[in-house]
This record gives sequence, structure tokens and C-alpha cells, in this order.
Amino acid sequence: MEPIVETFDADNAGWITAGDATTDQPMFVPAGGNPGGFIRAVDAGMDQFWFFETGDLFPGDRSGFIGGILSFDLRQNTTANQRDFTDVVLIGDGRLLAFDTATNPGTDWTSYEIELSADAGWRVGSIDGPAATPELFATVMGNLTALGIRGEYSVGADTGDLDNVALIPPDSLAAQARDVFRFFNTEALGHFFTIEASERDLVAQTLPRFNPEGTGFRALSHDSDAAEATDVFRFFNTQAGGHFFTTSPEERALVLDTLPQFRDEGVGFDAFDEPVPGTVPVFRFFNTEAGGHFFTTSVEERDLVQATLPQYNFEGIGFYAFPAELG
Repeated sequence: MEPIVETFDADNAGWITAGDATTDQPMFVPAGGNPGGFIRAVDAGMDQFWFFETGDLFPGDRSGFIGGILSFDLRQNTTANQRDFTDVVLIGDGRLLAFDTATNPGTDWTSYEIELSADAGWRVGSIDGPAATPELFATVMGNLTALGIRGEYSVGADTGDLDNVALIPPDSLAAQARDVFRFFNTEALGHFFTIEASERDLVAQTLPRFNPEGTGFRALSHDSDAAEATDVFRFFNTQAGGHFFTTSPEERALVLDTLPQFRDEGVGFDAFDEPVPGTVPVFRFFNTEAGGHFFTTSVEERDLVQATLPQYNFEGIGFYAFPAELG
């Protein structure tokens, strides 16, 4: 089964707005998306909420996507005066299922992935309603008539943007992805990543210079047979004490041939050289003073490092992976 994906690169794809937006259809913006085009709507300032609501691509029998993922990118023009409310709705067979995401979007593109299963946190009627049962979830997905994504988060007039909405089946790469845990090395001033929970626990218990920073992103284990995936090679810098990651066989060979202080630690996990549906770029920096490498999927963190930490040389996109947060 193939993913259902809307990237808004040609028009608004028949999407509408529901609630107190200023227009009943979102505006198509041809550039500035994540990447390419996107859709935008503006709040009418009536102290209500408005949603982006799907066009013709997503409704139908979507029961085959149960166990898969709903992914999308959101952006708002302000993070002041935020309000909590239902963030995503699925409507089918006359029933509404609601989902409350863990965080609101930022002023840069924020990527979301929500598991399409009853036990992921879907509620009946509203986010304060009872938990959805597997039977009800299957009923809604089997006759999906509408998908809604909240676009208004702030008190007062604001603007919301939406891009890259996708239903991803359970046998997809995104559904197979696992958490990759991130540590900050306070001596080398760079990042260490591991996909193995046992290694995460060992580092946290025995290496106090490594500060745990939660899940950095999600990737595939090295034993994945995904044709699109590529090995992410891992090195340890025995002089600076930091770790280095690369997907490039040429860069790996160069390090092995010319930098004896880098100890080869094999393959850390599998990621992607090119974007696949649902992935985000992992940006790479090199600390010219301490010798560590810094990695982030956050556009805000990337921009902050570039603006305030001149010792970090920006080295572009290291690879692509799935965003850290489900929901």
C-alpha cells in the first residue's frame, strides 16, 4: 500500500477551513513551504478556533492505514498567548475522534507524526472525551469523511500554515522507525547518538560528561532491509572525545585513511541521503575549538547556533531522519 501524500505544490488541493478563519478556503502560497508550496489561513479574531479540513484525496476506506502514521508540517506566526484545544480530528460514519498533540507548532515548520491506532491517545468527541476503542477507530477509518488539523493556537488574530499531509501505511519506513537517543558531550561540545536503549542506559549511568537530551530523531535499525535507507557510520574521536557520524562512504574512507585519531565504531543506525515521505533534515555543525560535531533537526536550534556560536561551522545536512515526536 502506498502512502497518501499532499504537498500543496500546485494549489490548495481542495482543502477548506472550518471555524473562524477569514476565508472558507486556505490561500495557496507557491514558495516558502517545507519545501515548495503550502497553504495558509488567517484568523478572523472571533475568539474561536479554526481548522484546515481535507479535500478529496484523503476520505474513503482508510482501514488499511490503521497502525500507520498521520504526518504533517505546521507553522504559526506567533507563539504568544497559546491555547490548548483539539489539534487533529478524524470524522467517519458520523463519529468524531480527537487528538491532542504534545506541543504546539513554532514559528518555523514543525513536523508531526501521529500513530493511527486507538491506543495512541485518540478520544471520542473531544480531547476530554472517553478513549477510543479499537472497534470505533476501525469504524471511523473504514469510512473516513473528513480530516481536520488545527491552524489557530494563539489568542487574537493569527496566521497558520500547513504542508506535507500524509497517511502512511503500517508497513512503511516511518512506522518501522525507532527512537535515536541524543546526548550532549560537555567536554567535546558535540552530540552522541545511539538507537540502542541498553547503550543509552550505560552512557547515562557511567559517563557523567554526557548529558541526556531525550530523543533526537527516529531512524531505522542497522538490520533494516529498506532499499532507500543508508548506513550512518559512527566514529569516536580519541583526542577530542567526541563522536562523528556520516552517511558518505567517501567521507568514511577519508577519515579512515587520514585521521587516525578517529576510531571506527561501525554503523550506528540507518537513515537517508535523500528525503523520503515524513523525514526531516538533520543539520550538522563542527566545533572548531573543541572538536565535537553538533547535530539537530530543529530549524530554530540551527539558526540559534549560526547566529550566536561562531565556533560552530555549519556543514549542511548530514542526513534525513524521521522527527522525534510521535503525536
